[in-house]
Amino acid sequence: MRPITAIRTLELDGIYDPNWLSPIGTPPFPAYTSGHSTFSGCSAAVLSHLFPGGTVPDAFGHSVSYTQAAEQAAVSRLYGGIHYRSDNEAGLIAGQGVASLVIRRAQNDGADGRSAPAAAPPRRGWG
Repeated sequence: MRPITAIRTLELDGIYDPNWLSPIGTPPFPAYTSGHSTFSGCSAAVLSHLFPGGTVPDAFGHSVSYTQAAEQAAVSRLYGGIHYRSDNEAGLIAGQGVASLVIRRAQNDGADGRSAPAAAPPRRGWG
């Protein structure tokens, strides 16, 4: 259930408005987990691995770490009424997990330039 559904239908602590609209469009798929949070978390972890200590400008022009930028992207989905905090937190964690796999794969085949190539793992599924 997305926030728009809860706000329009649930009478919780006086938060109920059958006419409430999200400031941005509500996607036509489930809220859990947040896709934006997932790929932001993954990107931040990969960039942090490749460029330790690197920063990017945020929406206000402040220099922030890749992780902080990913967290800001995640919270923007909360403020837009698209996701709950738990959707965003789970997405960030999933993204970090995907990044760990990507980094390990790159290290094993020598693509990251930091380690010697290892024997290629057996191909499975989509590989």
